[in-house]
Amino acid sequence: MSQYPVIQPGTTVTSGLLMSMLPVEVSKSSATSRASTITLADDPDLQFQLAANATYFIEFFIRYAAVSPGKFRMDFGTLPAGASGNYAIDALDQVVTGGTGDTRMGVHNPTTPIVLGDRASGSNQCLAQASVYITTSSTPGTLALRWAQETSSATATVVSAGSYARLKRTA
Repeated sequence: MSQYPVIQPGTTVTSGLLMSMLPVEVSKSSATSRASTITLADDPDLQFQLAANATYFIEFFIRYAAVSPGKFRMDFGTLPAGASGNYAIDALDQVVTGGTGDTRMGVHNPTTPIVLGDRASGSNQCLAQASVYITTSSTPGTLALRWAQETSSATATVVSAGSYARLKRTA
């Protein structure tokens, strides 16, 4: 079983050591809206700084509202150079409109965009849960949720306040 940090006998307990044991959490205090764009862009709040030569498990709870044909497209394509890993998703399948239908459960490369379903409302929210496993190489950098509309629409797609992410370094 992996443990981070590894604490050797005789190690002095410092505030830095104690802080390294805690998960890092971020949340959205206000919504971000995007209309008429299909270009994936970093969410301004749901992102983390990753150290070099480290392994992380990150959970995202993404509250979003979308209307067809705009929908919600996402990936984790902003990550440090040389990083590898994957993400699993549990959300409405892209063919869902109006909130009724199948769920999408799959594992993807971080740079693979996926499209999620909607509730046919600009205000009724959907929930996407993503579990991200990332190992960095010798380059530190940012890991961010990237998102946009699937099809350009004047009706905004929104990632809502209260969306949340939690990062735990595991090695």
